[in-house]
Amino acid sequence: MAKAWMKWMAAGAVALVGAPAWSGLNLKLDPEGSRRLEIGADEQMRMEHYDRDIWQGPNRDVAPSTAEEGPAVDYLRTRERVWGKLTLSPDTFVYGRLVHRAQYFSSRDTGESNNGTGAPWRWPDEVILDNLYLNMESIGGSGWSLRAGRFDLLDEKGKPLFGNGMVLLDGTPRDGGRSLYFDGVLATYRPDNERDTFRLAALYGDSKEWLYAINDQDRSLRRGDTWIGGGSWVHSFCKEFNTELYYFHVDINDSISERENAQLEIPGIRLFGSPHKQIDYSVEYAHQFGHYQGGTAGGAMQDCAGSMLDARLTLKSLEGTWLEPVLKPEFTWLSGNKTSSGGTYEGWHPVYAEYPIWREELYPQINRGAWTNLLQYRLGLDLTARKGDKAGVGKVTVSPAWTTMYADRGELGTGGGTHIGEMVSLFIDYKATSWWSISLQCAEFMPGNYYADGHAGEWVRLEMTFTY
Repeated sequence: MAKAWMKWMAAGAVALVGAPAWSGLNLKLDPEGSRRLEIGADEQMRMEHYDRDIWQGPNRDVAPSTAEEGPAVDYLRTRERVWGKLTLSPDTFVYGRLVHRAQYFSSRDTGESNNGTGAPWRWPDEVILDNLYLNMESIGGSGWSLRAGRFDLLDEKGKPLFGNGMVLLDGTPRDGGRSLYFDGVLATYRPDNERDTFRLAALYGDSKEWLYAINDQDRSLRRGDTWIGGGSWVHSFCKEFNTELYYFHVDINDSISERENAQLEIPGIRLFGSPHKQIDYSVEYAHQFGHYQGGTAGGAMQDCAGSMLDARLTLKSLEGTWLEPVLKPEFTWLSGNKTSSGGTYEGWHPVYAEYPIWREELYPQINRGAWTNLLQYRLGLDLTARKGDKAGVGKVTVSPAWTTMYADRGELGTGGGTHIGEMVSLFIDYKATSWWSISLQCAEFMPGNYYADGHAGEWVRLEMTFTY
């Protein structure tokens, strides 16, 4: 372990020394600058610790409901990405990004330790094609744009393209934040009225990575081979009130790990807006119907009837207020399965929404964000301890959060109650320079009477990101 720490710190020192020499590359390929090549990179270093003595119980309807007991997990991780953007015209570009990740585990379940027989993340592990897509705007002078290839379902600000990400967000949920990509086509239409945005998507997710460069270790990245088709319509009535309607067909066929088979139809609606410059809101509801086989369904094909409701409010302080507090209350309901309903499965299936209601804290970290049967009441607070300059350099943000969780269906637990537990979290983010940021993240989970043998547990992460 000491040698791993020394390697990690040495890598950090090299990055610190070399970073000022990296300022990105932006080359003009013609005198007008309409064709150009941009190249950049980033490196993320993470030290993480979390308990494994938290009983997961039968709350995980779409994943093995076994206890992850044993010594705490400690690991060191580096993730390096190199990206390039080739602009062919003002409306067309090609974007590509390579990613490499290596981890050192001092402890890991299911034999995936560096001394075990599983598939540890040893250096150099693998280099994969994280993004590679062609993007065309205003095709033929119209309001249509097209993106084809491998890409993340995020907009320019890093926000989910569909709703709050409660259905589609993380296309590779099993790689611990290495990537988010989907393979497919995304078409967007914006008419001249500037009030509407229509999106159509056809996506495919293979259960294992196939676009790798070196040393692929053949891991399962998804719940199974998945086909996704659908789209959304966003309409702006005014700044105070906007609507989003979406519909997706999802076909999951997993014959490798959880042996899950699901054909889901998912209509949803979101209402959002800013009734005041200090207030933002978003309310999203979706329902699932179709067929489901797997998880606690016991292998029997059942009709789906899951539902989801997510309501968020952002209350911003007046300009000049000390610490500039931003209050973020949130409520989330994910339906649970009724054990007495026979051939109907009422539990919410998370599809590809791994961390839309948390910031990778302890409880979703252990449960992989595969959520159903949940009532969440969360209160977050952002405090600006130090403002920094106009570019954000020197800014320090402190973000405590309190979350209480209940089960929608208490009979699925082992303790006879509905209270899953309490979680207290703290995040401290510091932008040290224009190219170096630091984040300290921690959480404590205290189980409730939903578990007969629950254990409290902590989660701590120190993360540094260098952008070149």
